[in-house]
Amino acid sequence: MCFSPAASFAASIVLGGVGVATLHQARAKGEILLAIVPLFFALQQFVEGLIWLSLLHYHWPQIQSWLIIGYGIFAGMIWPVYMPLTLLLLEPSHRRKQIMIPVVFIGICVAFYVLVRMLETTVTARIADTCILYEYPHRPMDEWLLPFYFIAVCAGFFVSSRAKIHRLGIANIVAFLGAYLFYDMYLVSVWCFFAAVISVLIYGAVPDNLRRVMWFRCGRVV
Repeated sequence: MCFSPAASFAASIVLGGVGVATLHQARAKGEILLAIVPLFFALQQFVEGLIWLSLLHYHWPQIQSWLIIGYGIFAGMIWPVYMPLTLLLLEPSHRRKQIMIPVVFIGICVAFYVLVRMLETTVTARIADTCILYEYPHRPMDEWLLPFYFIAVCAGFFVSSRAKIHRLGIANIVAFLGAYLFYDMYLVSVWCFFAAVISVLIYGAVPDNLRRVMWFRCGRVV
């Protein structure tokens, strides 16, 4: 993420703990997939922490290349498919599921396009203004692709019938707008960091966990 390697590793540790706690509460398939999101972000932030170290102490350029590719796979290929698919499996309403299916298809198309462009070019990274700037001779995240990427990772939150999921979507959009308006050149890194922080809220969005919280509150009232 942006700012420093220490911040990336700290975020990774916190997200890992939240992910384990959330996964422990999950029961249904959709809940499990949603609970894994903080763990994936923990891994992604750990990878970017290693990228930070490789840029600050340039001793292992070959490993750096693989780390950058791994980070690009997370940002450009995993999230546009994983998020809408997870929300599709979590959704109980058949009608809303039908609306989510095209969103999943858009995510698959985005991921495939990013894969093709990543195979065609070499991605590099450098530190600029306390952020990591990922640079492409021919950017895989072309300007015309950005709206489709945005739809893939955000639209499912608002199709969902669950209010907690809606709030996650609103937080994600606010994070995107903040990253886009103030960190345009570092959008990939900064938005992923903001989204990683937001993923902590997933602990309260897992339905089984919500039932446990409500039972505890009712028990205390009684």
